[in-house]
Amino acid sequence: MDHSTALTNLPEALLPPRLVGAVVPSAELGKVLDEQRKVENRAFCRTMTATYALFRDRYGERESAFLSSDIESGGGYFAQRQELSLAYSALKAEVMIALRLGPTAAETAIDQAIGFVERLPRLFALIEANVISARGGQEALNRCRALSAAQALEFDERLAAVLTADADRLTAIPALREAADRIVHDIDPAAAERRRRQAEEDRTFTVRPADDGMAVAYALLTAHEIRELESRVDEVAATVCDCDPRSASQRRADAFVMLIRGFVTLGCRCALPVCRYAPIHHAGEGQEDSDGARVVVRYRTLVHVVVNEKTLADPADTAAGYLIGHGPITAEHAREISRRDDAVVRPFGRELDDEQSPTEPSRERATGSPYRWSGIDLVRRRPVGIMLASRCRRAAVPTGPTPTRSPRALSPRALNPRALNPRALVIAQGSAGYRFSADLMRYFHILFPRCVFPMCTRPASRCQIDHRREYDHADPERGGASTADNGQPLCLPHHQLKTAGIWVDAHLADGRILWTGPNGRRAVVDPSGTLLGLFPDLTRITWTNPPAAPSKPRGPGGPTRLQREHDRRERLRDRNLEELERRAHPEAVSTVERRLDAALAGATPASLPPPDDEPPPF
Repeated sequence: MDHSTALTNLPEALLPPRLVGAVVPSAELGKVLDEQRKVENRAFCRTMTATYALFRDRYGERESAFLSSDIESGGGYFAQRQELSLAYSALKAEVMIALRLGPTAAETAIDQAIGFVERLPRLFALIEANVISARGGQEALNRCRALSAAQALEFDERLAAVLTADADRLTAIPALREAADRIVHDIDPAAAERRRRQAEEDRTFTVRPADDGMAVAYALLTAHEIRELESRVDEVAATVCDCDPRSASQRRADAFVMLIRGFVTLGCRCALPVCRYAPIHHAGEGQEDSDGARVVVRYRTLVHVVVNEKTLADPADTAAGYLIGHGPITAEHAREISRRDDAVVRPFGRELDDEQSPTEPSRERATGSPYRWSGIDLVRRRPVGIMLASRCRRAAVPTGPTPTRSPRALSPRALNPRALNPRALVIAQGSAGYRFSADLMRYFHILFPRCVFPMCTRPASRCQIDHRREYDHADPERGGASTADNGQPLCLPHHQLKTAGIWVDAHLADGRILWTGPNGRRAVVDPSGTLLGLFPDLTRITWTNPPAAPSKPRGPGGPTRLQREHDRRERLRDRNLEELERRAHPEAVSTVERRLDAALAGATPASLPPPDDEPPPF
């Protein structure tokens, strides 16, 4: 890559070291960015460490001495309190000037420095190691505020173990928040509920002016209330035709204003001479009974919660629920939502009888639930009756007619062992064609909170459901069927990257996804790990597939160009999985290879110690 004029005009101090006076190959530019991110993370950690050292010197030691003293009241007590207050103000002023921050931001920096050093030392080290970003560490720190010091250290160990389980794993901020919330709930459910109650007391609505005649409105509400608001805004924003010139964000902003004004449609702004979406309708328009009296219309919006039925029935049960679009919630929060008069508790699929084999479902045709979301979803479970579920996952067992031989059979390493669960609990409707059934769509939207591409945060409700292995329209028996273990949500940009072959996905045996991009860059994600950790029985579903449509006669020319491209991607997936396995379990290097490497490095091969773990050379 040749440096542009804009780069050459910059001072050298602004350039990464590798870009100074050298031409960096295109394949190496991504590594330059990685190196720079590591430098920034290390600088953040050093800033926090320096802030903590300043805190201990200016204030912390004095506070410790005061708390350990015997003075409980009197003039000496209040004099020391006043001295401590002045010392903290002086500390905050020093941090403000050194870091160029305002008073609130400086106090936040001090709190974060104390939290990282004293409560989350392992996560603090992971920031420096570039495993997570500084923002991710701050989110984890905020999540453990309700825990005691000892509990925070346990939280630190458990979350760090999750984040370091795979060297190539990337965790987006929403996924990190969900994992942290789950660990906090596991450590101390009462603290999680107490934290939620305290947070509800902080709800607020504020407005402040912005630039160029704009203003900003900010609302801090409960998660389910925001989900209701978002759902209603999206409903109104969708009341336009495809020719409306506004972007999705602009339509949502306009829909919010129209809701405040009492309208239920947005009013299309397309240039068509006649558009049935152009008129604007008021909430009460045309709502009159036969006597001419106005009818009050009440709108119901979707708030989708996953929770065990036992948790709903037993007030003492503390098992966490999951609010789709938000993350884990406390058991009491889920019960409060279920007690609303407009809440609907609905199971996922139909319960299997004790006599019924999970691989031999009833001959009765399984009908899928209509694709109409209700407040709360349940999945039936034998021991306790019903289990609240938000979608069943990758361990679904497809049933029904399957081809005896597939030219593109899955590699053994791509099969999910959870798909071989010994006992399924419910039965649901699968799909035999290209389109996923209603049950499968609900399943994917429950199981995967967001786009499965690394670091993407787009909710699954705004994604396309993609076939992991490409569906073969000309010959469906070749593979890529519309089954529960072959679907995943991808937002439009990342779906296009996968379709173009720029990024190739491969699914690991434990359900994680390996993404391999240009220049061999790897990233591993576990998009549904948190939800399956909360509801492991979501894997125990068997799917009934209607008879498949007969395949089209194959042409005399052999595989089509698209089929050859699909085969090429399958080979790429196998190769990427094999490479990942080799990196995880490197094979022993022979003596000849070791001596050759030493000679190329300039060492004397004779100085190498003789191997003692190899068989004789015959």
